[in-house]
Amino acid sequence: MQFPEQTRLALGRVSLSLPNASWPACFSSERERLRPMLGEIADQLEHYGSTAIPGLSAKPIIDMMAPVISLEKADDLGSLIQPAGYRKIDAGFFKRRFFRKEADNGELAYHLHLVVAPTWPLKSELLLRDWLIQHPEVTRAYEALKQDLALHSMTTCRATSQEKPHFCELSSTKRASAEAFRSKPIGTSRRLAYIALLVH
Repeated sequence: MQFPEQTRLALGRVSLSLPNASWPACFSSERERLRPMLGEIADQLEHYGSTAIPGLSAKPIIDMMAPVISLEKADDLGSLIQPAGYRKIDAGFFKRRFFRKEADNGELAYHLHLVVAPTWPLKSELLLRDWLIQHPEVTRAYEALKQDLALHSMTTCRATSQEKPHFCELSSTKRASAEAFRSKPIGTSRRLAYIALLVH
């Protein structure tokens, strides 16, 4: 996916931070802060991405995702969370709305994805999060790949677009079960790291 220039500027360049044990607590606090606006949807809000994986270097962003019944519902919720500092980002996603909040200290941002997802338990981002936690050897390959991209000062969106040919073969895992992820041989660690870049 080739994002518009203004979107890349809004998301910033890749800057990795050392693992921080407080990231899950930051997610929990933000979920409770959003609960009055999101209502029962807050109960299904999930923390995913690199900051949800213990011991993994990550962009200082808390990625969050929740299911909605329609894009219209996502837009309504977007209006409600705007006073909390969230602004809509046009990243070219289908069947989801993407909102970003900058932290007051400028050190930690929050991304909220509201996704039309009839098969919510099988969302690739959530499956991959759980699978990487269970497979530290692939997590290390993913981390090395991200560090290499960050060294070349590439934005995440641009890096994903340029690396996409390497993992097109494995894109079907977006609808795979967690068991299907577990069946991948260790030799595919590097290619699975590319998938991690796509969905994170």
